[in-house]
Amino acid sequence: MAALYASERGQQMGEDRQTIRDLWRKFKSMVNIALDAQEKIEIDRALSMPRLYEAVSTALWERETYAYLLDVYADDGGLYALMAEEGKLYRASLETGSDEVTMGEWQQVTEIHEPVTQRMTVQRQADGQWRWLNISGAAVLNRVGEIDSKALFDNMARRAAESGEYPYRTFYHMGEAFQIGQADFLARDGALYITSGLFDDNPLARAVVRAVQDEPEYWGDSIGYLPVGEPDMVEVAEGVEVPVYSDGIHREISTLPEQNAASLFTVPSVQQQEVQRMNAKVLEALERLRDEHGLEQEAIDALVDVADQTNRSIEDEDLITREGDQEIETDEPAQELDEEAEDEESDEDPEPDAEPQEREQDEPDAPEGDL
Repeated sequence: MAALYASERGQQMGEDRQTIRDLWRKFKSMVNIALDAQEKIEIDRALSMPRLYEAVSTALWERETYAYLLDVYADDGGLYALMAEEGKLYRASLETGSDEVTMGEWQQVTEIHEPVTQRMTVQRQADGQWRWLNISGAAVLNRVGEIDSKALFDNMARRAAESGEYPYRTFYHMGEAFQIGQADFLARDGALYITSGLFDDNPLARAVVRAVQDEPEYWGDSIGYLPVGEPDMVEVAEGVEVPVYSDGIHREISTLPEQNAASLFTVPSVQQQEVQRMNAKVLEALERLRDEHGLEQEAIDALVDVADQTNRSIEDEDLITREGDQEIETDEPAQELDEEAEDEESDEDPEPDAEPQEREQDEPDAPEGDL
């Protein structure tokens, strides 16, 4: 009798254990579905923010007057972008769809002081090379408080002096493929960021040398740098803060039309790639160099080809990266129980063009203070 009871009890316990295993598998399956859905949500969020920044930046880049994207913010369940354009700060709501971002009406937040007018001095050295000296950036004041870039300027100059790695000069932030010079001196004077260096000997560089001498009021500088550390958040209007970096690695100095070169907030370069898209504004600037300053059309065609080929490679690599990022594995806390149960059950150089001529140029006022 005892043996029969023990046998029946053992059989019942086995059935109970099997029932528990079946319930656990069903429960785990339901949990996994939920976890998979949550993972997909997180993946979509992670991928959508870069795409959102890219879409807004592209829209601003294609405007007639370039505006700097400072950041994208979440506010009361919505999104808005904060931009600086021509000495003014704006915000605009963002509506996101499946494949596009729509920017709402621009609303001015606050007006800021215009940066110091840039005037480049270009002189030919005894060895025949062309040297520039320019104010390439300036700290900016607004009506609420100071956006102080002086620490950033000091640290960028210090890093370059210690490492010997100075920024290169390029055209319209188009990267090393459009390089036209190499800096060898960085310094801060008060609120001004001073750069100097030598122009390269290539068609685009020679055209830029002629352009900044012929039309010094038309052309300006814009700096690109990699931020180091976390930014301080500075309130520029009630409820509106912008990130301000105090340290960075100066990567490049760009020559471009001065109306698009204002370093209103000394925005860091956050481009993931070295060559940006050859859009209408860049082409317009190159065509001005062709029409007014002797840049050959063949040189422009070669630069367009470089930009297009590089961007095709970037898009291919970016596609692979995004696909790889979606392969996320998670450890389930109850996996060990399930594995134990299964174990018990189973028991197993282009052509040179005309040489630029040296021209007389008004020297800028001598810097004071920190140089």
